[in-house]
Amino acid sequence: MNMKKIISLVLIIIFSLSLFTACSTEKKSAIMGDIDFEVIGTDALTDSSLEEWYNENNNREGIFSFDFKNHKYILVGAGEKPTGGYSVEITSVVGKEDSILVNAKVNAPKADEIVTQALTYPSTLIKISKDSRKVVLGEFINTISEDNSKDESQIDTFEGTGTFVGLADSNSCEIIVDDEATPFRLSEEVKEIAAKIEMNQKVKFSYYLNEYEQMVIIEIEKIEE
Repeated sequence: MNMKKIISLVLIIIFSLSLFTACSTEKKSAIMGDIDFEVIGTDALTDSSLEEWYNENNNREGIFSFDFKNHKYILVGAGEKPTGGYSVEITSVVGKEDSILVNAKVNAPKADEIVTQALTYPSTLIKISKDSRKVVLGEFINTISEDNSKDESQIDTFEGTGTFVGLADSNSCEIIVDDEATPFRLSEEVKEIAAKIEMNQKVKFSYYLNEYEQMVIIEIEKIEE
């Protein structure tokens, strides 16, 4: 074996050992159990790639992460909410063998709280030290104020008919009632049904008023002409 081959072989061995040592050190130094985290605002996103990642995911429900320099940025979103007053609270970040578990809860506004009467997309952004483990969402609890909760038997329902205009988004639609286009929220039970109704179709429906005086459809069907 000539000298060049020997040198090449030695270099390959040294590189392999260095890589193995680095990986082993990172794995051994990974924090197990509670991990310190910092809640940050969007003003901390000073890089364009961070801003782009945030803007792509801020309105979505779930957990998203982005590695940048010496930190891992984690975004937890609650998705669309009917009004303001909702917030996402990170309760803990826990290091596991192969993952980082993020636990959170969604806080709902109190019944007597004055909030923005518009769709909102609450989320919370945190950062932790750089870590190669994948980020997963653990507990994600939706808290509802006792003042906001109602027994189904206490909810007054109303009947209506009109002309279906179409979906405004995945959670709401418009129906012409008494010659006026009227917005309605859609309950989970009727979203799939409403998505299949064609424009200008006559419909009859049942709805109730939620705590924010929004009309929420719980039943809807076509009127055959």
